[in-house]
Amino acid sequence: MSSNLFKQIPFARVPLVRYSVASKRFNKAEVQLLKDFPSVGKKGQILKVSHSLMRNKLHPHNGACYIVPGQGPRIPIYKEPKKVIRVAPKPSKVGTPNAPAPKKISIDIEGLLLNIPKDNSKTSSRIQPSKASYSLFNLSVNLGDLKFKVQEEDGSLKTPIDKSAIAAQIKKMVNISVPESDITLKIKRDVISEITKTGEYRLEIGTSEKAIKKIFVDAEL
Repeated sequence: MSSNLFKQIPFARVPLVRYSVASKRFNKAEVQLLKDFPSVGKKGQILKVSHSLMRNKLHPHNGACYIVPGQGPRIPIYKEPKKVIRVAPKPSKVGTPNAPAPKKISIDIEGLLLNIPKDNSKTSSRIQPSKASYSLFNLSVNLGDLKFKVQEEDGSLKTPIDKSAIAAQIKKMVNISVPESDITLKIKRDVISEITKTGEYRLEIGTSEKAIKKIFVDAEL
């Protein structure tokens, strides 16, 4: 009999219920903000917050109110402004539709090739290209002064320097062929046909427009 008194009485196992997630999910209050709260929302916005947040931060000083079922919001509901995407207007085409494009002509101005639009309705004249086969601009930029070392005999050059020698020297220096007719040799202001003595001379290349260079002639020691 004593053994029956101390016999363990079986008990029913009570199922455990997890309240953490459910309590957090439903323990919210639906409120409307009556002021702006940077970390919560905008004035007029309706949202669900914790009771502690409503009690400690939002409700004091009339910062928020509860949404009562069956009653509308106290103030107009906040609506987030829509973002406006601005599209740049397409540039309008100026001119007559299907108008023919202006023609281009090539002009060689002292060796400089330029493309200039030409309107045939205004003029029908054509600009004739220059007959020069070299670029005067390239000569002006790339060609330096010419220097010659020659032998003297009785105070004069043993072999005079003529225009053909000048043209050959230019060809050697910058690989540009210049006709002898476009070469002018001067000593001071006087035009000469060839160089017969040592010294400094003026070289002009071209016809109407000219490239100006210097020629230095020294005797070999």
